[in-house]
Amino acid sequence: MEPVLGQLRKAGVTATDGRITLKSFVETWDLGDGAQGYRVVAHRYAFTFLVPFQGGDITVSQEVRADNRGVFDGNVALPSGVK
Repeated sequence: MEPVLGQLRKAGVTATDGRITLKSFVETWDLGDGAQGYRVVAHRYAFTFLVPFQGGDITVSQEVRADNRGVFDGNVALPSGVK
């Protein structure tokens, strides 16, 4: 949430952290079939915050998903221009 708040503050949003409201939060853990010790297969969470601005609210939502399926044999590299 911090990167989004940073962008909103650069755009003129002055709401302090104490005025931001968590509207919803959902978290899901998917476990394997137990033959492998109930290994985490996937983890997801989604949240929505309400950020006060000019008498109304800006709604900020984000969903994050991590899957752990099979063996990855590729390469992981940062995109060009990312430090």
